[in-house]
Amino acid sequence: TDPHWLTPSFFTAYGLEMKEGERELEAGQFLLLKPRCWVALQVVLYLNTHFRHFYRRMYGDKDTWRLAFRLARTPIGLNPLP
Repeated sequence: TDPHWLTPSFFTAYGLEMKEGERELEAGQFLLLKPRCWVALQVVLYLNTHFRHFYRRMYGDKDTWRLAFRLARTPIGLNPLP
């Protein structure tokens, strides 16, 4: 799988820039504090509720997490080892 399924033009369409070295998230394996990322979680819910529109442009729910946190301006800390 291409780790850059979401292209720079995809990010630009949502007013964002793709960061150098940005990679996909494994949505089944992360820890979060709901109070800190409540807005991002609501964006994830919206993106997945409207999957018919968004999944045509991304690789399923895996990419909705990355996009939602970026749109909500909520930082994500990633382990440097894939």
